[in-house]
Amino acid sequence: MSEEKNQDKIMEQMGMGGDFMINLLFQAQAATTINSPIIMNKVTGDLRNIKNSVITGGTDSVFDTVFEEFKADEKLIGTVHYEPNFWRSIFGKAFIGTKKINDFIRMKQGDDSIIIDDYQYVVMVPNGCCTNDSCPVKKFYEIYNSQLLQVQEKEEEPVQVQELTQESV
Repeated sequence: MSEEKNQDKIMEQMGMGGDFMINLLFQAQAATTINSPIIMNKVTGDLRNIKNSVITGGTDSVFDTVFEEFKADEKLIGTVHYEPNFWRSIFGKAFIGTKKINDFIRMKQGDDSIIIDDYQYVVMVPNGCCTNDSCPVKKFYEIYNSQLLQVQEKEEEPVQVQELTQESV
């Protein structure tokens, strides 16, 4: 038996197999994310593009789509798969907790006292995993942000129709 397989067998016998290790990794990343994030990941967008379902139902309204898109990328393996609801709640709290987004949602829900003149938003989301650009947690946040926004189709320029009259012919 190879040295590596022997170590795996010993770890299993000690109750420290794959589930134990991923749980340990998750606990460390979760604690770091909450208490002292390694990095704050930045996501941005335009408030006017936030889906109506987010305004009425919050960020959870798109979670299933987010997680399916995330799982489809086989390179993104990590604690998001193990406990996606934790990462969903971290992103949701950061997103809704951003004053500009919170104000915009209140305005859309009928609060006439709110005036917004700059519709660009920036959300800083804590990440206790790593600073790597290909970090699965960072990618999860980016996918989540993109799913909260609706694609705005450009309005076509109105066609100028010249009325034909007897004089213009």
